[in-house]
Amino acid sequence: MKSLINVDNEYECNELIHGISNEYLSDLVEMITGTRVHVRGEVEDLYKCPCCGYKTLSEKCNVDESTGYDICPYCGWEDDGTIEIDKYRSINKGSINDYRHELSAKQFSKWLKG
Repeated sequence: MKSLINVDNEYECNELIHGISNEYLSDLVEMITGTRVHVRGEVEDLYKCPCCGYKTLSEKCNVDESTGYDICPYCGWEDDGTIEIDKYRSINKGSINDYRHELSAKQFSKWLKG
């Protein structure tokens, strides 16, 4: 989130936030600020990434129709319809397991850097 605009004690986000429910955002703001807020807006219907499992994809891959080749903004996996976790995919330059291993290392590396 880049910035919030305060208009008559209502805050408006000037950037779209994907993959997060309004309730989650309300809870997060309350946890950080101690103030309960009501978040409005349409919640996007997203699909689970086959790699990380988070709902980040706007459409599922359909190889027959050549649609849905979304890239997960969280883990970087390009959904190509693969569900076999050990199968090397040239489009992703690795397997789902490879990505999961790299993702796991990245998640903890931010805490290890001095």
